[in-house]
Amino acid sequence: MLDTIPDNYGMYAGDGLSDNWQVQYFGSNNPKAGPTVDADGSGQNNLFKWIAGLNPVDGSRFTAAASPIPGQPGKMWFSFSPLVAGRTYTVENNDTLLPGAWHALTGFSQSDSGTTRTVTDNTAPGTHRFYRVLIGMP
Repeated sequence: MLDTIPDNYGMYAGDGLSDNWQVQYFGSNNPKAGPTVDADGSGQNNLFKWIAGLNPVDGSRFTAAASPIPGQPGKMWFSFSPLVAGRTYTVENNDTLLPGAWHALTGFSQSDSGTTRTVTDNTAPGTHRFYRVLIGMP
C-alpha cells in the first residue's frame, strides 16, 4: 500500500499513527493496530512502539535502567535501548517528581554500543534522582 497522506486510511484514519506502519504490521483495518493497544503483550502500546521505531507484534521493548556508579559519589549511569536510526533521544531528570520539575540532563557524558546508549550523570545529588527518556521522530 502507498498512502501519501499519513493518517487517513480506513479505520486507521485520524488515530495519530502512520497508516503505512499500521498496514505493514497489522494488515488492513485490524483492531489490534489501535494506538492504545498493546498488540504483543510487551507492556508498551502501539503509539509508543511507533514513536520508538519498534516492531509492535514481536515482543520487543524499549528498556532503561539507572544505578549509582560504585566508588564515584555524585555519579549515576543511565542506560537505554534500543537506539533506532531516525530517532532523537533526550534524557531528562527530576529530583522531586513534582510536575514541571523535569529538565534536560546537563553535566553528562554518553557512549553508544550497538543499540544501547549509556549516559553518565556527573552531577547526581547522591540521594536520589529520577530519569526519563524523550524519544523524538521527524
